[in-house]
Amino acid sequence: MAEAAVKFECALREIEYLCYRGHLPYLPGRPALIDEADIPGSPEFEALLRGQIIEKARRKLRAKQIKREVARILAEMKARKRND
Repeated sequence: MAEAAVKFECALREIEYLCYRGHLPYLPGRPALIDEADIPGSPEFEALLRGQIIEKARRKLRAKQIKREVARILAEMKARKRND
């Protein structure tokens, strides 16, 4: 928590408050531990955020691809139905 206070440039009490109110995830214990990936501004947090953004973009592209494939299949079925 002390390292997080230095990173956030605030008092240790503020970090404790954020943790106990559920705004900052932590592992309870003596001392309570905060994962660096949960601290905004840390390289780990930025990497995690980038990974989430990339994954979201991939899901979006995949959804568009599936919609195009379904539209193509439906168009082919409609064309076959007209020919019969």
